[in-house]
Amino acid sequence: MIRLVLGGDKSGKSDVGLAHLLAAPGERLFVATGKPGDLEFRAQILDHRAGRPARVPVVEADADLAGVLREAAARAAAVLVDSLDFWLFLAMQEAENGGTRAAEARLARRVDDFLESLTLYQGDDAPELTIVSSEIGLGPLAANAATRAFVRRLGALHRDVAARCSAAHLVVAGLVADLRPGPTG
Repeated sequence: MIRLVLGGDKSGKSDVGLAHLLAAPGERLFVATGKPGDLEFRAQILDHRAGRPARVPVVEADADLAGVLREAAARAAAVLVDSLDFWLFLAMQEAENGGTRAAEARLARRVDDFLESLTLYQGDDAPELTIVSSEIGLGPLAANAATRAFVRRLGALHRDVAARCSAAHLVVAGLVADLRPGPTG
């Protein structure tokens, strides 16, 4: 089972994702994607850590989220990824580090590999996967090209993930709205 939990900044989406993880039976795993770039974000990460039970193991994923999910599917009954938007940001940075000529191809391979890894979480006997991500496409059109490109890539990734989900939620002001996931057209 795959569940997608979307929401804005400080909406409560991480709390909802964590509640799903803690309610699941069996071995659990928290996959963190955030990398502190400044003191404020470092404090936010520490605050999130303090809110998690110490008994839940944490794996920090870099751009190879697919590899982490493949390993997690073999050892955990429930996995939480927090958050997909930050992973995409890391994957975009990694792809661009080698030069812009092949950056799109490298990023497409990372995204395709991630989407392929989701098949391990589909089916009746599969582990449960909850993916948390920021829904950032509801705001005004960004003024710069890099931000617009990120928002559009994240929106497309959300659609691809939602098409593979059994459940999806939108969290606004701590309130959870159930969405009807399925194929997008």
